[in-house]
Amino acid sequence: MGAFTSEKPEWNKEEHKLVLQVTPTTQLSRLMEDVEVNVRGVAQVKTCINTVRELPNGIINEAITRGNAVELKGTKLKIAGDSPDNGIKLINSANGEVISIPPERIVTNFPKNIVFILPESVEPGNYQLEITTQYSNASTNTKQSRSYRLSSKVKVV
Repeated sequence: MGAFTSEKPEWNKEEHKLVLQVTPTTQLSRLMEDVEVNVRGVAQVKTCINTVRELPNGIINEAITRGNAVELKGTKLKIAGDSPDNGIKLINSANGEVISIPPERIVTNFPKNIVFILPESVEPGNYQLEITTQYSNASTNTKQSRSYRLSSKVKVV
């Protein structure tokens, strides 16, 4: 379920869904009684950016244009807390210059998506995108900020 809307389709569990409906046979039900479970630990649930999409054209994970809206989708993205370090930053790959996105340019700020307007003053080039937040869940913030840097570079045009 869910349509792919780009030339380079990527799976996004928030937009796409797999449904499996099965009725186990008697033999499978008996075999399930003997299944051994190995607990390997608790999965960390932390801030993660899955996609960077330029609006309104919808191009995903390619380039973002100065002056346009940019949508980030992922997990625990919401910018929250009182630390001055919190926010969205672009780090220029060529010279290390850090550009902070002003809070007034953040249009939508939710745990699973953020929309911001990329300032026209940002120089074209390749950047690392970083989010710093104290968001933990709907009712709690962490005491210290934590940062997540997107592993791939974002091209600003």
